[in-house]
Amino acid sequence: MNRIEGLSYNTVSQPTVQPSVSSKHQHSFEQALETTPDQQMLKERQQRWLQGEPLENVLGDFDPATQRKVIWQWYQALSSDKQPSQRAQLQTKLIAPVQERLWSQFGGLTGNIKPPLDMPELRKIVREFAPTGRQQETVLLEVLGEIKPIPGNEYLSDLIRQELKTLIPRNGMVDNLIRNSHKPDLEE
Repeated sequence: MNRIEGLSYNTVSQPTVQPSVSSKHQHSFEQALETTPDQQMLKERQQRWLQGEPLENVLGDFDPATQRKVIWQWYQALSSDKQPSQRAQLQTKLIAPVQERLWSQFGGLTGNIKPPLDMPELRKIVREFAPTGRQQETVLLEVLGEIKPIPGNEYLSDLIRQELKTLIPRNGMVDNLIRNSHKPDLEE
């Protein structure tokens, strides 16, 4: 009798066992939960800051990434009409580090922009300080407004404009999807 060796197609497959969460991942998850401040505490700290306490004192015990996250929250929540000085203070805190890094990397360069080489570096720097697309757009527009009158920054201005040409339409599409995806189709 000739028998064909190989996999049998009539066998019942064994259920796959989900791998357990490694202790490393569990620890990093618990650490993230510990470092994420609760909203009530943030509201209290925001009130202290709005009443005049320095921002460094209010957020000084957070790590820099958490500070940036909280500052972005407060910046987006503050109305530019009612509290322009506080919003300007937050804006300075958000924009200055990005501007310094971009100036140190691209300031004073001349010539044509080289998107394949410089765009990934620009995006990396901006994402470090502004993780979402809307935040990146805000930061780049503010930096562009600051550096435009300064001679010698034409290369950086062109690079930022090139990035904004893709970032603004993409943010518009995302915003449109978020705003309109839940609305029922009224034509049916």
